Amino acid sequence: MAIGAYYLVLLSRSFANDLWWPSFNTTGYQLFLVDAINHALEQRLSGVVDLTQLVMPKSYSATQLPVPHPTRARALLLTELTSIEYAILNIRNMSADQSMTLPTLFCYVDFGQRWELAHTVARQARCKERYRFNGAIYLDAIVRNVQWGRLMDAYSDDLNEAVFAAVNASGTDGHEWFTATAAASLSLVDEATHWRSFGVTRFELQWQNIAFTGLQSTMTVVNALGIATTIELQRPTYAQGSWTSNIFNVFFMNEIFFAATCDQSLVRHSTNYIMETQCIYSATPGFEGFLGLSDSRGRFVKQTGLVRDAIGPFLSVDLFVLPPPTALLDAIASFQRVLYQAVQANATAARDYEQLPALSAQPLPAAWDVDEYLYYGGNPMCLNGIGRSYVQSAFTFGDACSQPSSATMVAQPSAILFALSLSGPSVSPMAICISVVSASIDCIRHVTRAIDLTTSQNLINETLSSALTAVISDMQVSLMQFASDRNGSEWTLLTAPILHDTNPLGWVYAYEWATGIREVVSFEGDNGTLVLISDAYQSTGTQDPNTAPLSQASTIVFYMLLYSSVVLVAIAVACTVLAVRTRLAFAGQNLFVFHRVAASTWLGRPLMFLRGACALLLLSTAPVTLTQTNGVSALVSSGRPFYEAIVLAGEANWITYVVYECQLVLHPDGSMGAAAVVWCIYSLLDVLAPVTVATTLERNCSSTDYFYSLRCTNGSISIGSLQRLYVLLGIQVACLLIAICWRHHRTRVDSRRPITVLFSGVANALLHHELDDIGYVLTGLMPLQHGRVFFDVKLWVAVHVAQAPVASTTVAAEPVRLPSLPWHGRLVAVAGFVYVLAAVSSSYSYLQIAKSTLVNDLIWPGFNLSSTHVFLTTCFWGRIAMNQTNGDFKLTDPANNRIGSTDASITSSPTHFGARMHTQL
Repeated sequence: MAIGAYYLVLLSRSFANDLWWPSFNTTGYQLFLVDAINHALEQRLSGVVDLTQLVMPKSYSATQLPVPHPTRARALLLTELTSIEYAILNIRNMSADQSMTLPTLFCYVDFGQRWELAHTVARQARCKERYRFNGAIYLDAIVRNVQWGRLMDAYSDDLNEAVFAAVNASGTDGHEWFTATAAASLSLVDEATHWRSFGVTRFELQWQNIAFTGLQSTMTVVNALGIATTIELQRPTYAQGSWTSNIFNVFFMNEIFFAATCDQSLVRHSTNYIMETQCIYSATPGFEGFLGLSDSRGRFVKQTGLVRDAIGPFLSVDLFVLPPPTALLDAIASFQRVLYQAVQANATAARDYEQLPALSAQPLPAAWDVDEYLYYGGNPMCLNGIGRSYVQSAFTFGDACSQPSSATMVAQPSAILFALSLSGPSVSPMAICISVVSASIDCIRHVTRAIDLTTSQNLINETLSSALTAVISDMQVSLMQFASDRNGSEWTLLTAPILHDTNPLGWVYAYEWATGIREVVSFEGDNGTLVLISDAYQSTGTQDPNTAPLSQASTIVFYMLLYSSVVLVAIAVACTVLAVRTRLAFAGQNLFVFHRVAASTWLGRPLMFLRGACALLLLSTAPVTLTQTNGVSALVSSGRPFYEAIVLAGEANWITYVVYECQLVLHPDGSMGAAAVVWCIYSLLDVLAPVTVATTLERNCSSTDYFYSLRCTNGSISIGSLQRLYVLLGIQVACLLIAICWRHHRTRVDSRRPITVLFSGVANALLHHELDDIGYVLTGLMPLQHGRVFFDVKLWVAVHVAQAPVASTTVAAEPVRLPSLPWHGRLVAVAGFVYVLAAVSSSYSYLQIAKSTLVNDLIWPGFNLSSTHVFLTTCFWGRIAMNQTNGDFKLTDPANNRIGSTDASITSSPTHFGARMHTQL
């Protein structure tokens, strides 16, 4: 009984969730998985990953929010999802009206590069030299894979005037290309082959800030039965941006509109080429004149002139996101591994690390610190900033050029230690603190402690520093700032590499770039290239993407097993009372088969099988626990304690008992040899070869209108092993078959063994044939008058016997011929048979009704989030907009009907609702 109670304790931990992961919860385990997997994805890990090697420097004992990854969606779309197959598939899934708004600058109409689209000669040359392998520069890639009829419905006038007219006018080649493109309908494989035949190897879009790409990133956790539970890793939603990047790329939709408005063509060498004759709507010659950025005399001055001189003509600048180099990612991963291991193992190091504060600093180049300068900002897309006496922040996606802020870095302790590890032991605290905003005395004390920590824990790696410096310097990642003299008459564009001078905090830029806090964008124009690092993205507003509670359907199973244990305990108590009353005068050998007989009689084989099956599920689940040591959290898979293994192995034998009981009809023998062998094998297998958690990172993404939102599955975490479950079941079957065959050949069972029809087969096979009151209780016979009256729980009747139902050695009798039924008796029999069929059909019909009704907790047939919920939301918002907020109403009233479909997944509230609340509340 005690072992059974402990088994219930183990079950309560595992069956509190449907993963059967002991102690798994949303605030600890699940949140750790979100952070750890997101971190692994930032490090671009893929394939099989050891989950126990992923650690996070935070405690999950209290309410926490996930670590933010503000640049992940853009980095994923623009630097990782660049395969040809992904591009073709998602272009085909785009709506036609969005196909001309892709963030790219086209260079050519066709893959054959016969008709050129670049707005300047220099960019056309740059296309051929740098971008020819990028499918996103070919208009052909889009129009071939969008439904032609819908494309023409949306853009026929503008496209024909700006592009197709010139192509068709070029001769036979143009006609053939136009006809073939309009009719293109290749398979995905053939279309990809077509692209590759022209040397295209990737499809890389460009950075923009009109739309923040939404991302729904998920991971599945698979239990021992192979049932997957989805965990959301990230859920940033689509949002509109300020689109200050339109000075570099206005999107092709607007380009063809400009050209069509001017009755001109974008195709170079066409008779009405837009660059040959200045359009009346253009302020200056050249395509950039449509922006009107020049002054009244056609000059580009101040910030506008600086950007144009340094990068090139507007509307002809390519913006590409640069991913962190692999060497930097590997260096940071190695550094973090060593640091967190030291913190876990050394309490002193942990205390020193915990006491390190974040430093607010302004690590600016010495050449910029000139009193004669006024600073206008570090965002090349903000051309009208006001001069300040301090250096202003770099660009970000959400910068609308309206709120100037100082260029301040908030360096976290891990970033500071990484910077110090690459700067060597001779670095001076003053070299860092000279740029720190806070009090210098506190800064020197904290930096000195950080230097001591890097030295004592062997974090310094000057050799790696030289290699990384070379890699980052080759990429020319820089900072920039608009500046002028105090009078605003002399303007200059200040630039400096992030690893400038000797300030170690330059490495903090690199660290934050690699961890997704910053991003690097290459602004490539006719006059030059600026590779700029963004300002740090703020982490405010981060939310846990998993707000739903864990599925706990397994709790029902736990309560069923709890019921089974309560019943067995009650029987054990009854037997104990009888044993005391008889002064222990009973057949003690019957107690050795207590569970097998009592469970078969009082519980039934289904519950017995369920109890054993649950033990098998626990044995097929990895014993992984979340630990926290000195502020560092990690998953530990140290194996199951031996005493737990033997308890679970013993409980798994319930299946053996059930199967053995079923075969008693053919071979009435109660041998327990197979159960003992199974118990030994299970115990040894769990100790010597425990189940381990298997994690595979395998990204699979799709998009909505390509760059508006992404949906990605990132692989799976297998906490349970279906293969191990099959092995355990196979062991039981094999041991049972061997035991039966061995017993069959060893001896013949006496078929005249005393039996009674009042006992079950397992009772006849296992119990001593001379039964006492305890034996009767095990078989379901409750003695009312000893030896004379018994209450049969199985039949729910009182049984009167002259003698105790011990034995009847003769059970055979001559067959008795029943009299034939009269016709009305046969009619009743037919009616009864029809009733049985009707009852079965009724049960099946009930299941079909329940299937549609019980699918949600509202018990509302057909209710779902994608239609019914959307309809209700629209209905309620409509009534609120009409100020119909008082009183009851019927949803079935025709006045509540809505025109159109309800297949949209997003609804919006009335725009004036918030303002109305100020007057109504």
